[in-house]
Amino acid sequence: MLRKAFWERSGWSENAKLCFDREATKAFAASNGLRSPETLLTLDSITALPPLDELPSSFVLKPLEGWSSNGVFLVQDGRDITTQEPVTRSQILARVEELGTLIGQGFLVEEMVRNWDGRRGAPLDFKFYNFGRRTAYIDVVERNSLRSQKLNRHWFLNDRWLPLDRKVQRYQDHAKDAPPIPPFCDDLLHISQRLARQLRMFVRVDLYASDNGPVMGELTVNPHGGKGYTEDADLWLGSLWRGKTGA
Repeated sequence: MLRKAFWERSGWSENAKLCFDREATKAFAASNGLRSPETLLTLDSITALPPLDELPSSFVLKPLEGWSSNGVFLVQDGRDITTQEPVTRSQILARVEELGTLIGQGFLVEEMVRNWDGRRGAPLDFKFYNFGRRTAYIDVVERNSLRSQKLNRHWFLNDRWLPLDRKVQRYQDHAKDAPPIPPFCDDLLHISQRLARQLRMFVRVDLYASDNGPVMGELTVNPHGGKGYTEDADLWLGSLWRGKTGA
């Protein structure tokens, strides 16, 4: 969290602030001609969540503040995507109460993005670790659980969409089968680089490959809280850092 502490001490740049503001991120994406998931509702508190039969059968509920998928609910056809169990409003409220101060009060209800290839489940995450215009690596994430990271699968790729020749995260292994790569993968790569170049700093750009093309996910300036990287990856990524912002 050193970057966040630095900004809190020295003042936030506009580029840094928008990475912590979901609506600002969406506006930034729109200014670049990139679609974001449609916001269906903005809630000041989870208690303002309406009965679920008043929402679409598939949606994403996420806190306005938080990290590591805390407080995120992925609902497809009325069921939790990761457990395939029916979801109720009372279960959601109980889970949010259990999380306490790990998340803020406000929430968004968004559309559920559908994968380009029709596969069911959570949309695949394409996470581009960019130092400005340079992409260090891509982490493609198949999210099978929001509580147990060990159940999720990862493909770590270079900017040519080939398997990375090193282990990056201590607790995340490279999946052994072929990575799921959309036909417009290079569009995703170039979009991520364009956004990061405009921000002029190290930033992880998260995108989805939907059945309607690229969709904005999130901008993250401190992935994994800066923790969990292998010693080799720490040295490698550190060697790519330039100036105060990384780019």
